Amino acid sequence: MKICMIAQVEPSLHKGGGKAQYFLAQAWRRMGHSVKSIGVDQLAKEYQSNSPSLSEKAATEKFITENGAQYDIIDIDHGFLPEMPTNLPDTLIVGRSVLFDAHRFHINPPEKQKLKTKISRIIKRHLIPPNETPEEALKKLGKCLSGADLINVTSELDIESAESLGIPNSKICKFPYALDQITIDQLSNTEAPTTNKAPQMVFLGTFDYRKGCLDLVECFRQLRTQHPTLTLTLIGAKGLHQTEKEVRAFFSKEENQYLQVHMTFAPETIDKLLARKHVAIFPSYYEGFPFAVQETLAAGIPTIAYNTPGAHDLLPNEWLVEPGNVTEMCTRLSDAIASSDRVIRDKSKSIIQQFKWDTISEDTLKCYEFHLSKKRMRQTTD
Repeated sequence: MKICMIAQVEPSLHKGGGKAQYFLAQAWRRMGHSVKSIGVDQLAKEYQSNSPSLSEKAATEKFITENGAQYDIIDIDHGFLPEMPTNLPDTLIVGRSVLFDAHRFHINPPEKQKLKTKISRIIKRHLIPPNETPEEALKKLGKCLSGADLINVTSELDIESAESLGIPNSKICKFPYALDQITIDQLSNTEAPTTNKAPQMVFLGTFDYRKGCLDLVECFRQLRTQHPTLTLTLIGAKGLHQTEKEVRAFFSKEENQYLQVHMTFAPETIDKLLARKHVAIFPSYYEGFPFAVQETLAAGIPTIAYNTPGAHDLLPNEWLVEPGNVTEMCTRLSDAIASSDRVIRDKSKSIIQQFKWDTISEDTLKCYEFHLSKKRMRQTTD
């Protein structure tokens, strides 16, 4: 099989937007298939040498038009699907969701805005009409998804959202993501917390509003009334907020004394950074299939998260909380801290054993081959 994978960014072990494509491409090559994996940023750079104003989406459409026929399968990030149907009768076009775009129009995480920013947004809203309303954007997304032969999502909630856009269930498949075995083995040796020591909580991910950073701060504040010596470690916080000073500004002077911030980190140090943590918090309002949650689980750390796209399909119900319910989140976190023992750590690790790249890659390709066969069969009978 000849396969082309087009991700938001260059597929890489260290970039979240292209990590799944990196692992799948590696697995399919081991199976003997020819796989080209590339990011839309790379495509745009190639085409912009002749057409400087060409957008990433336009560059992607141009690449598919010019090269699509040479591939059996094109697996492309769903946000860059061509707006017009492609004339590729022998090629399966798959729209892949790393982070399903429709969720951002339905889910509004709490944000902290300065007065100046609020006033500016109000003025713009009244004086400068938006390029498109949320309804128009959703309609446009639905049209692009409908033009694909298959939509690949990671969550049951993604399926519900896709169906609400008019995509038939028969055109939707669901496959989770996984950690590679090297990472699982590395994290399985993470040092467990010591009994009778000050409790330690960790958040792995960028410190931004979609990830629930304001709820995270409030949880830490409330939990410290029950656990005054509780510490919080933020790992990989750099994102919307680019400096440690910006992140620490969300916490009080006293809270900062119990806060450790790692804006970036080397992947090979993750087990050291997660060492001796009693519990992980993940108050994200929507995800794809979060690697961060898988990593804390693989380290044996019970992880409490919002019951939103991503964690919904990964964690047991007792570790899920309705979005925005900070009080309940604190209760679950406190319970996990109190019961931090070998049993709960083993439970965390066992969840990860359900997700293996070798199985996922094989099942995904079988699904693609089935739909490709059906498409080609239709071409011969039409």
